[in-house]
Amino acid sequence: MIRIWIFVLIIAGFATLLPAQTRGGFSPSLSLSNVFQGHFPEAENIIWKKDASGYEVAFVSKTLKMIARYSLAEVWLQTDIEVPLNLIPEDAMSHLRKNFPQATIVKTGYLDAPQSRFFKIDILQDGRRRQLRYNDQGEFIQ
Repeated sequence: MIRIWIFVLIIAGFATLLPAQTRGGFSPSLSLSNVFQGHFPEAENIIWKKDASGYEVAFVSKTLKMIARYSLAEVWLQTDIEVPLNLIPEDAMSHLRKNFPQATIVKTGYLDAPQSRFFKIDILQDGRRRQLRYNDQGEFIQ
């Protein structure tokens, strides 16, 4: 009986070493989990998904909702961050008000990728949805 309890305690100890970040049925490899934790040590409410092109992990960090994407080789590709309107640079908001005065803001965010970083503002104007992009200083990109 003592051997069984020792075995249970050992297994429970190992379980606490594994990252507690699996919800939704997919559990990433330990190496991918370590890469993710290195990028986002404060991540909470973590949900992993996998498809033919790679891995996607939705989570919350510092109250911001994020989705990070990794290749099948477990290399970080990009992170999409939902950003509140008050964190959008003022120059971007001025451009938006001047050039799209009738637009309704649908969604705001930020894309962080190795070769590209920009704010995104999705607007609805005249029944059409459009995404505007701005650099970190609030200058219009497209």
